[in-house]
Amino acid sequence: MDDVIDTKLKILVEVARNQPGVKQTNIARKFGITPQAVSESIKTLKEDGLIKEGEEGYYVTMEGVQKIIDQSESVKSFYKDVQKNVLNKIPYFTAIAATEIEEGMEVNLYMDGGLLKAGCSGEGSARGIATSNASKGDEVNVKDISGIIDMDPGEVIVVKVPPKQEGGSDIGYEVKVGEQIDLTAAIGLPGLVAMRKNNGEPDLFFGAKNGVVHAASHGLSVFVFCSHNEVQELLESLEESNIEYTVLDND
Repeated sequence: MDDVIDTKLKILVEVARNQPGVKQTNIARKFGITPQAVSESIKTLKEDGLIKEGEEGYYVTMEGVQKIIDQSESVKSFYKDVQKNVLNKIPYFTAIAATEIEEGMEVNLYMDGGLLKAGCSGEGSARGIATSNASKGDEVNVKDISGIIDMDPGEVIVVKVPPKQEGGSDIGYEVKVGEQIDLTAAIGLPGLVAMRKNNGEPDLFFGAKNGVVHAASHGLSVFVFCSHNEVQELLESLEESNIEYTVLDND
């Protein structure tokens, strides 16, 4: 997608999303570029009449809005091309059977609990043909895929565990898994101790930073106790994956 959407367009969208209080440093961090590169792109966007600068910050002009609309249509065309000429040429996807499935049956594909499932209930906007029999809970290969598999990212709640001298792991946050939270995670030893004190053993610890991003990308809501010195790296990873998050701390 980075080859399809150029940097100036991504910056234009960020200005529109956060106007007028957009910060160039935040844009640079999100897209992994230098603040100077952001500044130069904004200068070009101003010269092209796509954004303007007011007393409170930057605004997208009507020309800029039209540019976003036009380019979004191009991106949609790109996705359609991928669906028609790439995904349809992949022999099959593997899913978990949500019900008893027979070879040759048309099934619907959808995400559930972060997992790709195949069923017959009509749920989901993608469908395909089962290539074999499968009992409920078994893996099943599905060919001739049509439509797009809906997968909205989950939200991440991050509790920043302060340094030991500021209270450390004794911070008193609790969460009930299974209500609005699908997984718990701990990052760093202070995060692990805080999780154990407040909520018991976490679902994820080793490799938790990547695990949190992957789980949220697959639609799961994750609650994280994170050591204060590792929070920034986690947030940058979440931003790069366009995952919404909330940070709770004692500041």
